[in-house]
Amino acid sequence: MGRKADINNLIRDAEHKDKIVIDAENYLETAKANSAEAWVKVEKRRKELEQENNNALAEISKKLFWADISAEELQSKWDELLFIAEVKEYIDSEKAKHEAEIKRKAAEEAAKKKAENQYNAGVIDNNDAGNATVSETENVNSDAPNHTNNNVDNN
Repeated sequence: MGRKADINNLIRDAEHKDKIVIDAENYLETAKANSAEAWVKVEKRRKELEQENNNALAEISKKLFWADISAEELQSKWDELLFIAEVKEYIDSEKAKHEAEIKRKAAEEAAKKKAENQYNAGVIDNNDAGNATVSETENVNSDAPNHTNNNVDNN
């Protein structure tokens, strides 16, 4: 009998947990629906604010420039100005990169020439030292008898 009661308790616990899961899934679906509705409202409000902003810009342009311009035309001109500014910024950055590359290459070339000059100066110094050594050796060897035999037949 105790075993049957334990099984019944386990079944009730499982049913209770299933109900909790089903309720949670229902809450999640409701939240998703509410979220979707909220995003629709947010998008609608964003468009309203954008239109209000465009209308305000049109009013400002009328007051400043005495021209009747629609909000869409003003927005188009504004977008064009922003695009031009972005293009100018891009051109300036590319120009700066190019100038930096030229400076880097010039610095590399200068360093290379400096290294070559230092190397050439070192080679000339070494040759002078070598010549002095050779001439000193020649002087020493000139006192010694010449033991070369050019008439030797190696046959």
